[in-house]
Amino acid sequence: MEGSKKTDRTDRLMDSTAAADRLYQDYAKSVGMSYTSLLVLDILYDAGPISQKEISEAMMCSKQSVNQIVRALWEKGYAELSEDLSDRRNKQVRLTESGTAYAEKLLLPLYEASENAFDVLGAEKSEEMIRSVIAYTRRLSENIRKMIAAGRNKGSVGTAPEGRISENEGDGGSGQTSNFLVPDTRK
Repeated sequence: MEGSKKTDRTDRLMDSTAAADRLYQDYAKSVGMSYTSLLVLDILYDAGPISQKEISEAMMCSKQSVNQIVRALWEKGYAELSEDLSDRRNKQVRLTESGTAYAEKLLLPLYEASENAFDVLGAEKSEEMIRSVIAYTRRLSENIRKMIAAGRNKGSVGTAPEGRISENEGDGGSGQTSNFLVPDTRK
């Protein structure tokens, strides 16, 4: 597809994922949290003990942002920190019992709303949609990584360090991404 332009289907996909992402942002605001805080809480609820570095990498945001959120959760008694035995420079973060209850109060209704939205499609179409999005994301990742690698070798792609868009570009300045919408393609 040499020289191709953005297609209607690319536009529709981008618009629909952006709309879903805004819904999660609206939910976070409605419960008195930042969107980033909601995502950190979701990761802690799902992952259990995890380092702040791993959280920042999963969310593609700064370690400082994650540290501020973790510190706020710790101050409220929702999170605890322990030394990472494999790397003493890092701390492992986990939810406390009250943190787990807090996360469930906020996240379970959100998960239920998401599952309810799948009901419109039915089980078979839901699974097909998930498989399709994962396949699309993997292929897109391969294509973009090839472009970045070619640009690094030729110096023609990207002006930000290492060919990356900075945290505050291209996302309305929020520096945030959604794990709710982006499947993990590293598997």
